Amino acid sequence: ERLKAVHKETTNNRKNLCNTANQLQHEYKEWQVSLERHQQKYEKAAKEAEAAGQAFSKVNDDMNATRAQVQKSRTEMVRRQDIMEKCKGDYIIAVETTNNNQHEYYHQRWPGLINQMQRCEEGRIEEIKTILLEHCKIHSSILPHVKT
Repeated sequence: ERLKAVHKETTNNRKNLCNTANQLQHEYKEWQVSLERHQQKYEKAAKEAEAAGQAFSKVNDDMNATRAQVQKSRTEMVRRQDIMEKCKGDYIIAVETTNNNQHEYYHQRWPGLINQMQRCEEGRIEEIKTILLEHCKIHSSILPHVKT
């Protein structure tokens, strides 16, 4: 009876700890996806800013271009550079956030979870040991009274 209770409690604890481990892994993957999204957005904005800069240089060097064309090209170049700088800032923040989360993940959360798992197993082993010792004690006290 007591062994069944220990088994049930241990099983529930293991399930809870496994769910926590799955949640940690899911969060980790989300951080990576978010970081990749910010990186791709920054790379795209950098390419667009470079293309706008080249287009401005081409228009600016063209003697047949009007002032309006040059100004429009310059405005587009500045707009694209501003977008790139914003994306760069967002990407830097995402990298820092991911690094902090990874540090916590590898140095606090996983070790804490593993320690909980270990304590759970140690408790289970101690409880089974106690049950077996009681069983042996009962068995040894009954055995002398049994006649063969």
